[in-house]
Amino acid sequence: MGRGGYSWGRPQVRGKDQRERPAQAKKVYHRPIVVWNITRGCNLSCVHCYISAKRAPDPMELSTSEAKDVAGQLADYGVPVVLFSGGEPLVREGLLEVASYAKSKGLRLGLSTNGTLLTRIKVREVMSAGFSCAGISIDGPEAINDKSRGAIGAYEDALMGIRNSLAEGLRVSLRFTFTRHNHKYLDEIFELVEREGIPRVCIYHLGYSGRGEKISERASLTSDEIREAMEWCMEWPDRFVQKGLDVEVLTVNNHADSPYLLMRLAEQRPDQVEEAARLLALNGGNSSGVGI
Repeated sequence: MGRGGYSWGRPQVRGKDQRERPAQAKKVYHRPIVVWNITRGCNLSCVHCYISAKRAPDPMELSTSEAKDVAGQLADYGVPVVLFSGGEPLVREGLLEVASYAKSKGLRLGLSTNGTLLTRIKVREVMSAGFSCAGISIDGPEAINDKSRGAIGAYEDALMGIRNSLAEGLRVSLRFTFTRHNHKYLDEIFELVEREGIPRVCIYHLGYSGRGEKISERASLTSDEIREAMEWCMEWPDRFVQKGLDVEVLTVNNHADSPYLLMRLAEQRPDQVEEAARLLALNGGNSSGVGI
């Protein structure tokens, strides 16, 4: 459970003379996935926004040419994947030009979006610019989502964005940030994933930054509520497997999820604990600054 990463690079040895160092001293330097908050502008006003996005872009945002220069530097460094986020990246002027340039430099591109602007035409433009996947956020059923997102109609627009993306062949991850106000709707989120044929769902713990910090006291779950939510996150993959559905389920922003998964396996499937522990160890703990 948790956010995965990509490794990139080759073994390197510190010191002037490689012969002076034993083979064990070699170390693989990883190139992290980069999440690029390319704008603070957004067409919504989500209560949990970790960047406190606003309707207008920040006046300090990079120009298109400056952003292309950054994309070139990321490619030169060997970053394997760039996730364009925000704010809402689709309101950013010049986004597709920057993305096309980044793609031409060999970068793999992902899009983090609220989905409300993804018409069929926009999805085609996004794919032509080089994006291979889109993470689209929904915070629960329509009334809950629209209140959380600060706009009536946000749910229907996001759902249409998901459908348009799937219809055009853009891979979709549904993203859900659970709080005290919506965690009891997890079942409905997983049902939506199954009904719409979405191949991946990412369940986010609340991030305590931006507006997320301001609502943390009234929106954070108790430990018992978090464990209950995690039980559902671990129950639904079994249901998908039993139905022959290939759906990835991830949880993000709480590394306690991994040992909790091992505890659950120890009780229910002890024969899988050793392999799960090995895979979790490969994934590692908090990868900030290393894997992402």
